[in-house]
Amino acid sequence: MSAGSPQQSCPTRSASAQPSASGPSAPPGGRSRRNRPVKDPRLRKKGTNLFSALVVIAVLLFAGFRFVAIVRSHVADDSLSRSTSATASESSSGYDASSPNEFAGRMAEVADKTDSFPQFDSITRRGTGSQTISGLTVDHAAVLHFECPQCSGYISMDTDSREDGYPFWGDGPQDARILVGATGGTITRMTIAADADWTLTVEDLNSLPTSDGVMQGSGFQAFVYTGSGPRMTMDYQGESNFMVDAYFDDSRQLLANEIGTTTLTEDIKPGVIAVQSEGTWSFTPEQ
Repeated sequence: MSAGSPQQSCPTRSASAQPSASGPSAPPGGRSRRNRPVKDPRLRKKGTNLFSALVVIAVLLFAGFRFVAIVRSHVADDSLSRSTSATASESSSGYDASSPNEFAGRMAEVADKTDSFPQFDSITRRGTGSQTISGLTVDHAAVLHFECPQCSGYISMDTDSREDGYPFWGDGPQDARILVGATGGTITRMTIAADADWTLTVEDLNSLPTSDGVMQGSGFQAFVYTGSGPRMTMDYQGESNFMVDAYFDDSRQLLANEIGTTTLTEDIKPGVIAVQSEGTWSFTPEQ
């Protein structure tokens, strides 16, 4: 290196500038402190959140159990109230609800009285579409005459009676006669699902058609058989259920419970015949 060139001095590290192997340098003022572990605040927050979540879950579980207990209590009280009301209603009508043959009193109104049935004033309700009917009491054998000539879709009827429950269903225009109350129970509310104007009339059994010969019809119908033929042939054309109940001799006899087109022959006596179907049918007694 020539004498005229500037010389650069290399800086040297002092001992105090070198990192200490034992840790960070002493704080200003010359005083040192021991290395202490520092708690991460996030861990404390996570613990708090977990504890809060457990408390919330416990509260919700307790509230849920209390809610279920309250609901069960109300349901039990309501069931007891309904049972008491139904018993009182039937007793006031002359029916012994505690009898082993609970529907015997109702059957006395229906069976072997093809000339005259107990009478009562008819009740008529009109509506459109789906509606619930309340404010009525049907605590005896009766006919629900349901008319909906403009209906085009599915139709159903639901009641609060423990005996009749779901007494009617069908498709399209309807002129149905549905027998209810023949085996007990009381109707105080019914819900009709339809898609047009309809009329519902609660009538006594004297409104039913009578026949001692061939009867033909479709859908839900009821009629009084006054013939003496010992047997009857039933022809059904349809794809769905075909159910036939006969009421005679103070009892109910199931004459048919089939699905689809069928032909059956059963013993028959004078009495009330109730048909549930969505197809066409005919009844031909033997002469």
